[in-house]
Amino acid sequence: MRFFYRRVAIVKFAIILVFGVLAVFIFVLNDRQKAAASSAGPSASHTNAPGEDNCTECHSDFAVNSGTGIVHISGLPQTYMPGQQIPITVQTSQSDGVVYGFQLTAIDSQGMQTGTFSVPGGVSPETQTMTGIVAGKSRIYVEHTVDGIVPTEFGSKSWSFMWTAPSPSVGRVDFYAAGNAANSDGNTTGDYIYTTSISVMPGSAGLVSINGRVFMSDGVRGLRNATVVLTDSNGVSRSTTTSSFGLYSFTNVQSGQTYTLSVISRFFRFPRRTLSVTGDLTNVDFVGLE
Repeated sequence: MRFFYRRVAIVKFAIILVFGVLAVFIFVLNDRQKAAASSAGPSASHTNAPGEDNCTECHSDFAVNSGTGIVHISGLPQTYMPGQQIPITVQTSQSDGVVYGFQLTAIDSQGMQTGTFSVPGGVSPETQTMTGIVAGKSRIYVEHTVDGIVPTEFGSKSWSFMWTAPSPSVGRVDFYAAGNAANSDGNTTGDYIYTTSISVMPGSAGLVSINGRVFMSDGVRGLRNATVVLTDSNGVSRSTTTSSFGLYSFTNVQSGQTYTLSVISRFFRFPRRTLSVTGDLTNVDFVGLE
């Protein structure tokens, strides 16, 4: 009987040992897979943009932006024109880094992907694009490939690609980027993560004005103190109040978009108007309904 219980104990120990070795194997394999995936480009949504994490989710030894390096976005002008092609360069720097990586995205004020990216081709491309979903909205990312991690010069790596501005314009565009200065030890430990962001505004050449008059139901007398609301295709609104003669005006309106114009009054109802704005609009008038 003792021999029987001893054999049972030995079998239990063997089973526990096998499961222990298997667990260690899976942990090591998973860690290696994460490191390999990172060297070939991070998964989507790690630029530190609104609703996103950054690369410290995996490279967690150090707090973000706690090292001596930096990630930098260059090439963007202060303003852009609809459809304009703009070359962008992202650089990740750290004096003792061994290999480097990055990820970048561009979004509008509503968190939507804006513009398009194109990356250089070739036999061994150093950049690639991928798509991710954040809060139910699709975003496109540019990031390094496995061939794009070797330093361009001592202590840094640069990547260049093209961004084509949206047409029509969507207003302010925010660029977010994360950079990784890694020690190339084959896993996610000992690496420093950096983040940055930069914004560009639409060019003034795309700005127009809209004006008109709000009339009472007789179509003759102007209605004062009525609220006129201008709403763009993203649902962003601004308003103004009519003058003593019922006059109103909006300036610095971005052209190339479709807007909804509505009037709010305690005395009359007014039909909404949908406007496709490609230039200055005058005499956009409203007549009250009884």
